[in-house]
Formats: sequence, structure tokens, C-alpha cells
Amino acid sequence: MKPCKVLILEDEMIFAMDLAQRLKSEGYETCELTATGEKALENCEKQRPDIALIDINLRGNMSGIRTAKEIRSRFLIPVIFMTGYADAKTREDAEIVEPAGYFTKPLEIGKLIETIESAVKKNR
Repeated sequence: MKPCKVLILEDEMIFAMDLAQRLKSEGYETCELTATGEKALENCEKQRPDIALIDINLRGNMSGIRTAKEIRSRFLIPVIFMTGYADAKTREDAEIVEPAGYFTKPLEIGKLIETIESAVKKNR
């Protein structure tokens, strides 16, 4: 099976770069890092990821939840939310997208990888 390609959509570039490096060390490919929903949609079009890891709060005009809805409907790939917000309202709003996972920061990389693998396998 080809390596899984991951889109990372995160407004904190240091966090995004660290996550990308950790995923690469586990054999994953990553798309160009981006901090806005608009750019993430462009990256999906050009780079065709297998899954998207999306922060709920982003730069630009689109929220992570709105971006996830667009990615799910246009590209038919699973999304996993990553957020610093653990409140019930944020989680409830995110559940509308039917994400493959919802992680609060700091991430547990082992659990994140298990969730990525499971979601990609189901989607294929």
C-alpha cells in the first residue's frame, strides 16, 4: 500500500512543522503546510491527500469546521480535528462534520496514528 498522504491545517506553524516531522518519521507523506481554509482547499485539489488533520481555529475567513465540511463534501476524505478547546459546544459543533477523530492538544501521537490508519482504511 502506498504511503498515506496527510494534509495538516494548523494556524500555529511551529506545531504544524513538529507534527509533520513526527508523521514523516512514521512513514507518512505530508502536503504543503497551511494555516487557512482557503489554502487548504487549494492544497487538496493539487495534492490529493488521503486524510486531513484540521485545527478548529484558523487564520483567514474559514473556520476549521467549515473547511472540514468543504473537504469532506468535495474530496470525500476523512478529517480529524485537533484543537486546544475541549468545551462541549466546540465538540458538538465539530461533530456535525462526522470527523474520524477529535483530539485536544497536546496530541498523543500514538493514538493519532491509530486513528489516521483506521480512518484511511475505512475510506479506501
